[in-house]
Amino acid sequence: AKSVYKALESSSLNPFISELLYQSPTVVTIDSGEKTAKFREALEKRSIVPGSGYKDFKQSQLRIANFLSHRDEDIESVVQMIKEFS
Repeated sequence: AKSVYKALESSSLNPFISELLYQSPTVVTIDSGEKTAKFREALEKRSIVPGSGYKDFKQSQLRIANFLSHRDEDIESVVQMIKEFS
């Protein structure tokens, strides 16, 4: 998750939880606002399927899982997409 949070620091996208102490090590919630649909589409073109935000945030956030079962290459693809999208 650290590499995803780091990529968000220098992008136009933001982590929903900005305080490091409270950031999840397993799911990164990206506050993508009006860019959500386009960013989701770009991720899905690379076979990355993000989760949606919850309730009122369904249309403005994406959730990226960061589990041990994901390969480093998968996480690096998400990082690259954040960099390219910004």
